[in-house]
Amino acid sequence: MEIKKCEEKDFVSFNLDDLSEDEKEKFFDRITKESGIEKFKGHIKHVYSYEKLGYEDVCPLCASDTKVYYADFIYATDIAPRVMHTLDFFCAGCPTVIVSEEFIRNGITGGFKYQGVLGLDYGKSRTPDLIETWNGEKPVFIFNEDQVPIGITTDVDLESRVATQSALPSSVMKIKKQKARKKMIRKSKKKTARKNNPCLKKKSSWK
Repeated sequence: MEIKKCEEKDFVSFNLDDLSEDEKEKFFDRITKESGIEKFKGHIKHVYSYEKLGYEDVCPLCASDTKVYYADFIYATDIAPRVMHTLDFFCAGCPTVIVSEEFIRNGITGGFKYQGVLGLDYGKSRTPDLIETWNGEKPVFIFNEDQVPIGITTDVDLESRVATQSALPSSVMKIKKQKARKKMIRKSKKKTARKNNPCLKKKSSWK
């Protein structure tokens, strides 16, 4: 079992890939009992990033209080989806959860790259919950050539990226125009200086 410690963030991450499903379940049950924090037993539809919201004590959808639970979060990586048993803030009034992406990112072992939360896994008890909204927007799941989900985004994020890319050439042209204008100003100043300075006139005639 690979163990990853981060003293600065005050957490320990365990890589349980070598354990069977039953061994994982027993391990998670032990953590839950020792921490005194219950495991989430409801359903989720809406996921918000704590890093985007900046708070976790109130639900951004219905304004209800949130409560900390352990849960098995399915997250996308650059290779394949994985599951992390971690705690986050679940709404008491609706199927919403606020997750710390930084916590998940720092807890990843095995060299995988975090690329977004996909849903919740419930093991053998029931089918997973795939999220219906991400930060208040309908999610767009990203698949590789084998149709394996490797990321998540939204239409708003996609439009923002397209707008940034389309604006790039005009901004580059603006910089080029500014440079050309400065060059013309420098040339104009040199010509003016030569007209007003006899020494510069004489020097220019040598050429």
